[in-house]
Amino acid sequence: MKKIYQKSHNDCYPCCLAMLLKMRKEDIPIFNSKNYAKEKLQWLESNNLVAITIPTTLKTKKFPMLYFPKSFFCLGFLRLKHKRFGHAVILKFDKIEIDSWKFKIWHDPLGSESPYDISNLEFIEFIISKDFLK
Repeated sequence: MKKIYQKSHNDCYPCCLAMLLKMRKEDIPIFNSKNYAKEKLQWLESNNLVAITIPTTLKTKKFPMLYFPKSFFCLGFLRLKHKRFGHAVILKFDKIEIDSWKFKIWHDPLGSESPYDISNLEFIEFIISKDFLK
């Protein structure tokens, strides 16, 4: 997977999505308006995709059927306490511990200067083809 880095303060999500979907970053819009969720949903729909979001406050016992292989990648959303907006990264599944999944940050579009770490994780998001759900 070719790593893509941010060029502006609000393009972390397109960077990560482009990497996971093997697309050009320029083909993914920056969703940063008041209608963020609606715009994102419309774009995903138009590309035959769906996002499944799981807050990190949920424990694995609520999802015992979810197992991630070691090479599994997904989106992670991090937030610093003093920041209003979150930050997207690519996570790689590490292991299951009692009542929790463990992921590592595999790629941060901010690069090595990022102030974020895995303790800032708020939720994970899986992007899958709608055809998979049929």
